[in-house]
Formats: sequence, structure tokens, C-alpha cells
Amino acid sequence: MTTAEYTEMIKERAREVVRERRAILDHAGLQTPVPHASMGLACSGGGIRSATISLGIAQALARKQRLLDFDYCSTVSGSGYFGSFLGSLFLPDGVRGPEMPNGPAEPAPEELSAKAHFAQSALTDQASLTAKNIGTQAEPRWIRHPVRWLREHSRYLAPNGTSDFIAAGAYLIRNWIAMIYVFALPIALASILLIAASFAMADYREPTQERLKQEMSEVAQADAAVKGNIADILYIEPKAPPPCNCVPKPKSEVGIILSPVWLLAAVAVFLGLSVGVSYWLTEYLSDRGSALRLALRKVTQSKSLDRVRAWLDWLGNPTVRITLVISGTAAGVVAAGGLWLWMRRNADLRVSWRGMDVLMGITVALTIMACIACIFAAWQINRSNITEIGKRDAFTPEIRRILTRWSADWLTWALIIAGIATVDTLGLTGFAWIRAASGDASFFAGVATLAAPLGAWIINKLPSWFKDGSGTLSRWIGRYLWTAALVAALALYMLLAVSIHIGIQYLLFDNQQWAIPGRFAPLSRFGDVSIGTVMLFLCFIVGLLFRFTGASQGFINLSSLHAIYASRLTRAYIGGSNMQRLALNGAPGTLTRSERSIMESDPQDQIPIHVYQKTRTAAPIHLINVTLNETKGADKSQMLERDRKGVPLVFAPEGVFMDTAKLVSQRTHFRWDELKKYGVETLSLGQLCAISGAAASTGMGARTSLGGSLALSFANIRLGYWWRVGRMIQEADGINSRWKARALVWLLGTITYFYLAREMRGLYTRDTAYINISDGGHFENSGAYELLRRNVQTIVVADNGADPRFLFGDMENLVRKARIDLGMAVVVADRTEVEALIGRDGAALFLNGSDEDWRVRAAARSSDGLAAAPKDAAFCLLLKVHQRPWNGKTGDFEVEEKLTGHIVWMKPRLFEGLPVDITGYATEHPSFPQESTGDQFFDEAQWESYRALGYSMMKQLLERSAHKENILREINRSEGWNVVWPKDKDDGEP
Repeated sequence: MTTAEYTEMIKERAREVVRERRAILDHAGLQTPVPHASMGLACSGGGIRSATISLGIAQALARKQRLLDFDYCSTVSGSGYFGSFLGSLFLPDGVRGPEMPNGPAEPAPEELSAKAHFAQSALTDQASLTAKNIGTQAEPRWIRHPVRWLREHSRYLAPNGTSDFIAAGAYLIRNWIAMIYVFALPIALASILLIAASFAMADYREPTQERLKQEMSEVAQADAAVKGNIADILYIEPKAPPPCNCVPKPKSEVGIILSPVWLLAAVAVFLGLSVGVSYWLTEYLSDRGSALRLALRKVTQSKSLDRVRAWLDWLGNPTVRITLVISGTAAGVVAAGGLWLWMRRNADLRVSWRGMDVLMGITVALTIMACIACIFAAWQINRSNITEIGKRDAFTPEIRRILTRWSADWLTWALIIAGIATVDTLGLTGFAWIRAASGDASFFAGVATLAAPLGAWIINKLPSWFKDGSGTLSRWIGRYLWTAALVAALALYMLLAVSIHIGIQYLLFDNQQWAIPGRFAPLSRFGDVSIGTVMLFLCFIVGLLFRFTGASQGFINLSSLHAIYASRLTRAYIGGSNMQRLALNGAPGTLTRSERSIMESDPQDQIPIHVYQKTRTAAPIHLINVTLNETKGADKSQMLERDRKGVPLVFAPEGVFMDTAKLVSQRTHFRWDELKKYGVETLSLGQLCAISGAAASTGMGARTSLGGSLALSFANIRLGYWWRVGRMIQEADGINSRWKARALVWLLGTITYFYLAREMRGLYTRDTAYINISDGGHFENSGAYELLRRNVQTIVVADNGADPRFLFGDMENLVRKARIDLGMAVVVADRTEVEALIGRDGAALFLNGSDEDWRVRAAARSSDGLAAAPKDAAFCLLLKVHQRPWNGKTGDFEVEEKLTGHIVWMKPRLFEGLPVDITGYATEHPSFPQESTGDQFFDEAQWESYRALGYSMMKQLLERSAHKENILREINRSEGWNVVWPKDKDDGEP
């Protein structure tokens, strides 16, 4: 099946889903004249602020009987809370709860109609209602009002106050300790091996007990011990004290004990330099660089010199050239070495021969290794079977590319080995210093003396450093946040590694000074059991723990914050539509206690996502947007994903769409039955709601960085989720199984460490059995991207993300991605176009075309400097969508661009006509309604202010124009599009 055919098949399935929904509306008597799939509601990210504003918008639409005009509701991040509540409010009770073996029963049309009317009435009821009768007058069945439930549990992360904070604190501490334990195991294993290496290199005199009794002082032991050669090289003696006439004290100062791993770092640096030298040898491999050969060809044009020309062509062969270069270089090295040996024996030069010997030895070794590197690079080219390399003189550029890549690889290895050597050096030296200072109280007294004034000075400076975000430290962190995070993370990991290293030394050697050259061999603290045996046993135990800990597949998600986040979101928002949770023991006024509180779990809160998406109701079709973090493409290069570092992943009735643009293929779309076939992990609606809102995590789309991933991993601030998809994506992309790597991971039992290491490095791909998914706003935060991809004609966007400066960053991101990915030009309409479309009264609600820039107008406050609303009723922006429509008959896009739709962009702001409680709250809280998304603990006044703001915005839009509640239908009516896209200015053509 071709891509065009598959795209048309999926579009037909999408049309069928809309027809099924419209049939339910018709059966319930809730018909709408709006053309199928022509209107969609997009709710942006923004935490609980977005969820609450979106709820108010939906209530206003429902009260005007216009909510069901929208066939789609696309949510991102925090608005997913609201979207899940809205969708589950229409969902029949019979399909809620864990899935049965035979699947849920098909709901009857009458049940779907009853649910539609219930949801409509729940959204349109007066805010003062605390309970609702879902039974009859004769047999009432009282439940707590769903909207009231949301209001009462606006602090969804801690609905029960202090006890919830304590429980959450215990959860965080438990998981953080577990993460430290997982980090500690490989560090401990590496520390044992490093200590064993230092211990093996030390040259000790094995003392007897009698000898130890005779030589009690450390000085005597040091004088009597035999020093090891390598240990002497790796030990930096402390600076000798100045001479004095005082009584000499026992020597307690220690120097710096270097790790033997520094030798490996030196080897890596040497190999990197060798590859660098080999790069310059390629100058003599170039066909163009052989001026003599080219000149000879010019003077050998006659036929009598054919053999000479053939010989010159033979010299131009890459294999011959590299052979000649290597041979010439080797001959030069041999000649230079012979000349040097002759000079050593016969020349009477007054020079430092030892230093010159070292220099000559390094030069010869570098040259030899450079030649070897050239040989290996040429062998790799021949092994790659690229036949055109030698024909078009591409051999030299290719070998240079390989050598440059090898230089970078060796530099990376040198840095990694140097980091390990630094930790080992700090651990060895730190233990020795602590041991030397343990008998000297002045050391600890000095530390305490310095710590007290330093701590007092820092505390005194903290207010000026931060100062409401304008202090020096705040500005510096804001500018270099991820760099600071990288430095802090490296420091924390190094502190943890050094602490573990020192602890293992204490476990092995007790309080003995063992690593300084010139000491007696330390005694085993385990009696007759040698230290080497203890090391071997300890290595075995830690290795066993490492093996079984790494084999735990569930740890990577259980240790994150996803579980507590998802459970509390589920109980607060999906629980708000759960009749069993909302049921009251009696009539209101007698006993208004719910049957099940928010502190308890309820099976009816758990709705499998495939059941939720495949069960058609009267609700707008819920499109849930998340981000598949992908920082490395399938071509093993990070170039493609350098900017975005993530692709959209959409859960819809047709299945799961991954990185889908205009055309849909079997590589970017997976049906629900395919997920079942491949054994893909089943997510619940609550889980997906939490994943869609996982704003803070190691993978954050375009904001993913090494520093952020390292720091957030150490702090265990991980809201993202590793979703098990098995081989589904790999087979769709035709990716090789790499069974050897998978078998090695399985045998070593390092699956936990495999994915944890990827999180720490911010390295994410789609070719693994688990993929990392997080907040949909990490790709596109408005929610309109998927609606544009579906060619929805009229899109209402609730831009609820924090935007205190009214820069409309989410809109700019949407415009950019729509042009690049979808070939659509999204432009701001002129004022005259808005008036022509909806009239002058309706245009007064739109920011388009004012004398001031619409960004400045949107950010305006009252003239007296308070937060009261300005004398301006506008809060919307009308955008036009132009594209080349798809022609199903020709299987291609049409040539001419056309106006294909509009976007009504609603920006929460203070405007004329708001209720007094909203303006009063805004006066007291100047950042309203653009308060930080980090505030997820709304009190009653804050929650109601945002809900009422969303309600007032939509109410104004549906009442202030001549079209009244039909204004969106009028915008959607394509017959009224009597304006043409202006051609006399650059509107950003794709």
C-alpha cells in the first residue's frame, strides 16, 4: 500500500469516527449543523491554570449549547487534566475500570444519550450547586457535583493538607534513596577495582607482628619500608616545613596520591595525538597535491609515452599512494633513529641526552602510531565497499573524515578516563588526609572555624543574590541555567563517588595508611583472611547486587515521580466523573459525605486508554498530545534532532500517531490492534494525563540538555515515562534488531542501567524496546498542531501557558512548525478582514490591526498602575491558514495556495467587563492571569478567578457580536470568506 493510499484510508477512518459521534448526538437530540470535522478546540499547556481556564471556556460553550459543535478537543500538558475530565464525563459507567478479558460491553445508544445530557447539565449548572440528583424524584440518587469536586480538590497534589505532604515527602525520600543506591552500586564496583589496582601496584615489605611491635611510629615504618617504583611516580610529596629549633613531631602530613588510571588517560591522549599527526600525513595522499605527477602527465602526451602515463596513473591509485606514504615515513623514522644513535656514540655534544632521548622516543612513537592509524583508516574505507571513493579522488577527504572522527573519539575517552582518575585520586588522597588528620584536632577545629563565618556570610548575601529574581545570582542562573546545572550535577556525582570510594577504603583497611609509598603493608581487619581475598569477596557481593538490581525492568518507572503524580491526577480529575466516587450516602443536607474519598483508590478511575479512545460518545473527540523524546536519529547522528530533540506522539481513536506530518504511513501510525499484537504496554487515561503534563523531566524536547538531564537525574525529578513498545517501532522503521547488544544487556542484567544512563545523558531514540515520552508541550504547547494536520477548518485555541510579557511564544512556535512540517502559512488577519468576517461589534473583541502592536495591546494594564482591567474588551486574535490542499484524485497537492481555515487565538488577559472579584484578585496579585505554571496549589479564590476568567472570555465572545452565540459558526462558514490573502506583503510563505 502506497503512502497516499494509506493516508486516504486513515482519513476515511477519521471521518467514520466523526460520523459515529454525530449519530450519537442525533440520537440524543443534540444535533449540530456544523459540517463534520470542521471545528476543533485546542487547549494549551499551563498546569492547573490551563485546566481551570479550559473548564470555564467549556462551561460557557455548554451553556450556549455550542460545546458539541466541536468534533475535536486537542489537549497538551495541563489542559489534559480538563480534557480527561470532559471525555470521561460522557463515558458510560460500564466501560470504566480495568479491562475485562472479553473487553467492555458495547454501550447502548440510550445510555450514551443519557450520559450526554448528564454531562451537558453538569457543565451548565449553577456554580452554587454542591450535589446533583442523577436518579428520579421518586428514587433520587444523589452525587457530589462534578464541578464542585474539581473545585474542592484544586490542590490535587496534596488534597488532604499536611498528611498528604508528609506522604509525598516519604515517597520522594524513598525513591531518591533508591536512586542513590542504584547509582552507588556501579560506583562501588568501580571503586573496588580501582583500589585493587593501586593496592597491586604498591611495593610493600610484608611485616611480622614482632617487627610491628618494634617499630610503632609511622616515621620508623616509613623509613624501613621499601618503596614501589610506580607508586613513587604517582605520589606527590608534601612541601617540607621550614627548619626550626623545635622538637620534631611525628610526620602526619601527606601529599597527593595520584590514581594509576592517569596512565591510561595519558595513553588515550597519546593515541589522540597520533591520530592528529596522521591527519597531516594525508596531505601526501591527495591526487591534486601531487604537483610533480600532474606536471609529468602534461609533458607525456605523445603515444610513445603511454607506458609512462600508465605508470603515473598507477601512482595515483589510493592504495599505492598510501603504501608509498607509509613506506616513506617508516624509512624516514628509521633513518632519523639511526642518525640519532650515531650522534649519541660519536658526536661530542654537551646536551642533556636523557631529555633528548625522551623527545626522540615520543616523536618516533607518534610517527609510527600515525602510520598505523592511516593504515587502519584505509582498511576501513576498503571494508566499506564504497567503490566510487577511489575513482573521483574522494579517498583523501574520506580518510580525513575518519581520522577527524577518531580524534574526537579519543579526546572523549581521554576526558572520561581523566574523570575516573580524578575521582580515584580524590578518594585515595582524601582517605589519606582524613587518616592523617584524625589524630590532629586542629584540622577539624580549623574547618569549623572557617565554616561558621562562611555560612553566616552566605546567609547574609542570599537576599541580595536573588532579590525577587532581579539579583545577581538570579540573573546569572537565568542566563546560564543549564551550564550551572551541568557543573552542579558533575560536582554532586563526584562528591557521591568520592564518598563511596573513601568508605570502601575504610571498610577494607580500617584506619591504616596504606596508599602512601614507603609504608608497611596494611593488615587485614578480618584476621587471617587476606585483603586481596576480602576485595574479591566484596567485588562478588557488589557485582551480584548490581546484576539483580539492573535486571529489574520496572525500577526505571517505579523510582520516578510518575506514579504519585498519575495517581493524584487520576483521583482528582478522572475521579470527578466517577459516579461511585461521587455517590453520597444520603440526600444533601443530611449526610453529604462521599462513599469514597479522594484519599482512597477506586477501580472505576482506571480507564485503559484504548478503551477510552475506541468507545465513541457525544464528547468532542479527545486528542492527547505527548512528546516522544528523540535526541539521536536512526542514522546515529544528532544533527537532525539537534533543535527539536522530540517528535509529536498523539493518542487518538484511529490509533497512535508518531511524528506524522501531511501524509500518514505505516511507519508513523499504529492501530490499536497493532499495539495489542506487539504486546505494547497498556496505559491508563490517568497515566497518559500525567505523561502529557510531565513538564519537569530529564527529557524535555527542545530543552533537553546534558546538564539538565544529569542534575534532574541526581535529584530524581523525573516525571517522564519509559513506555514499553517492544519491537513495534523498530519493525515499522526497518531497524535491525541488534540482537547481540540486546543479548549482552540481558545477560549482564543491566536493563535498568541502560535506560538510566540514557536519561542521565539526555540520549533518547525510538529504536529501543522502551521509549521516553513526556509533556506534549515539549514539542508544541498550543495543541493546535494536530488539528492543523487534520485540516480542521476552524480552531479555537485557549492559550493558557504562562506568558507574563505577552510575547505569544507558543503561537510563534506553532506558526513555525506549521510552515516547516505541514506546508501551511498561518498569518495574522488584518483588521478589515476581521470586520468583514464577523462585523464591527465582533471585531472589537479581537486584537488584530490596532494602531499599537497587538502584543503591546494584550499586555496593557490599567492606567493607574493597578491590576484592574483596562478599557479594552479585546482578548482574541484571528489567524488565517493558507495551504496547498490535497487532491485525492491526483494523489498530490494542488499548485495554488488557498485560504483553508481560521484560528481564533484566545489569550487570557484582563479586559473590560470582567466581574469585580476577578479584577479584585488581579489587583492583589499583579501577575494574574500569567502566574507561574510552577504554582500547582490553587486555593479557592485563585481557582475560581481562573475558571471565571475562562468563562467570561468565552461568554463575551458568544454575546458581544451581532452573531451572538453563532459567531464561531459564522467564522466556520466558508461562504463568508470573501477576503483574499494579501499578496503585497511577506506573510511568511512556506
